[in-house]
Amino acid sequence: MLSSEVGLAKPHPAIFEEALRRLGVAPAEAVFVGDIVWADVLGAQALGMRGVLTHQYRQEERGEHSPDLVITRLAEVVDYVERLNQEDP
Repeated sequence: MLSSEVGLAKPHPAIFEEALRRLGVAPAEAVFVGDIVWADVLGAQALGMRGVLTHQYRQEERGEHSPDLVITRLAEVVDYVERLNQEDP
């Protein structure tokens, strides 16, 4: 899904809410991966999603912000999601 489909720009909550609606999941069940801290990671976290910062394509530093995970390759998110699924009762 592209933010332009919603007609707004990240980090507007409606973009993340629409993605959650399309997936049929609650925010606590979702992981959002992006390469821009303020738009992707913080936008997702503001709704209760986990926000993952990827450095695969861009090398933005997280600054004082705390992504739930920082990855260098998108494939790393698979192991992260598997660990999260094992933690859930």
